[in-house]
Amino acid sequence: MDQLDRSFMYSQILKEILSTITFESKHFDDFINYCHTTTGKNGTDPRRIEVFSRGYEETAAIKWYTSEVFLYTMLNEALRST
Repeated sequence: MDQLDRSFMYSQILKEILSTITFESKHFDDFINYCHTTTGKNGTDPRRIEVFSRGYEETAAIKWYTSEVFLYTMLNEALRST
């Protein structure tokens, strides 16, 4: 199996897992708290976390991921470090 096949397989597995999880508001609050605790380490402006916290809607997840907030960098760092 070459690297492209593995990458595709892992992305499909991740997509399947994320699409079947039921998230509650507590999970979102935990994520926001985590973001605040890692702010100093990754250089994220705390105001951006607050903007995300107040404005996030589940139906606009891609918009937030691709915006200049902090999610894109954070998620890609996490995915590359495994």
